[in-house]
Amino acid sequence: RREVLLLDYHSGEVLDGTVVRTFFATPGFTITDMAVSPDGRVGYASLLGTDIARLDPSRGELGVRTRSVGFGAGEIVHDPVEPRLYETDFFQDVVRFIDSRTLDTVRETELGFAPRPVAVAPSRDLVFVGAWLEGVVHLVRRSTGELLNHTIPVGPYLRELAVDDARGLLFAGSKCGLYLIDLEAIDPS
Repeated sequence: RREVLLLDYHSGEVLDGTVVRTFFATPGFTITDMAVSPDGRVGYASLLGTDIARLDPSRGELGVRTRSVGFGAGEIVHDPVEPRLYETDFFQDVVRFIDSRTLDTVRETELGFAPRPVAVAPSRDLVFVGAWLEGVVHLVRRSTGELLNHTIPVGPYLRELAVDDARGLLFAGSKCGLYLIDLEAIDPS
């Protein structure tokens, strides 16, 4: 129905609701992934059909804003340090660097493959982007958006990435299984 509802956590009662406008011709918008700000106060959704949605219930209303950024349809993650989102777009083969406050696209990096999962390691200045069908993790320089010439094979249908930046670990889940990658052993230069 193209709306977002704010529910009471304990009772499930609807506290507020708002329509999310989209120009994509579907019965409703399709959320392909969600992220939360580091402080847990703001939610973000990557929407199939051009939009990023910012959900801010702390303003006394649901506070939904959307911004057209491209086709979307990928995954989204919030940088734990910077006010920045990283969104993959597997139809346009890009990863977008988006200002999480304004939803403006700061940078787009063309990849040459269909990306799906994304994770960020600020202390290593890296964004990890998974080639969904090929099952390869690519490294992108967080500060510049440069696609580095280093890949990590983890098997086709790469569905998910997660990073423990403090311990230097990257987790990857694909059709072939679950992988644990020691980031200390990787030289991205």
